[in-house]
Amino acid sequence: MLIEKALVATDFSEPARQLVNSVEELKAAGLKEVLLMHVVNASADYSILKSMQDNSEQELAKERQKIENLGLEVKTLISVGSPANEITQIAQKEKMDLILIAAHGKGYVKEVLLGSTTFDVVRISEVPVLVEKFKNIGSADCQAVTEEKFKKVLIPTDFSERSLSFIDKLKEAKDIIEEVVLLSVIEWSKSKPEFEEFKDKSYQQLKKLRSEFEELGIKVTNEVRAGYSAGGILAVAEEKDVSLIAMATRGAGTIKGLFIGSTANEVVRKAKQPVLLDPSF
Repeated sequence: MLIEKALVATDFSEPARQLVNSVEELKAAGLKEVLLMHVVNASADYSILKSMQDNSEQELAKERQKIENLGLEVKTLISVGSPANEITQIAQKEKMDLILIAAHGKGYVKEVLLGSTTFDVVRISEVPVLVEKFKNIGSADCQAVTEEKFKKVLIPTDFSERSLSFIDKLKEAKDIIEEVVLLSVIEWSKSKPEFEEFKDKSYQQLKKLRSEFEELGIKVTNEVRAGYSAGGILAVAEEKDVSLIAMATRGAGTIKGLFIGSTANEVVRKAKQPVLLDPSF
């Protein structure tokens, strides 16, 4: 997919500050413009709202300089309201190609795998979202789990129209994707013969997709697993040591306006790798 304009959402937590490194990597994917955005939560005490905005302006100026030093055009925006709503509405209004956001922000605790703002952005966004994952959260050594996200990409598919549409978008990133793992997870069958039929059909469909990626010069591995989708995706991501999971947020049978699909929900919450999610309406 072509990424020329990205909204980078920050809450000034250490993981969010590390997003500048992700921005540098996206430059190789064609990134030219960045909208650096911070949302002051509308629930803040009105008496300190002005000071919060002033402080945010100072912090944004620091982050802006870092990104401008990469040779990118940068605009900044401070908004007041519900963070997820503000981020997604601005991204759509400004016709952004991507929202870049950290998995963990302020208030992170060990048991929480995804910040509430990040989850809500993923849930309601009509713009693709890249959720960056970090290690050593809460320490001075906090850093993204990988600086080569597009080196080996896991692409789960249920062969739905939305999923195949997203795969077509990913082919546009042929210059930065080195390797792809295509995955189909068979969740249910009423008999062994039916399972074998599903399995053979999945391999045939994956074979076609494989040839399309290989024609672009991308190395491909095909995988078919049995079990529940999220578990299969997470297991293959670990086994194949992928650098990114890229998937549609909604699969077969879902419609625009519904919450994020249960599979994408679990994957983005539990994956150790960054996750690229596309609403594929």
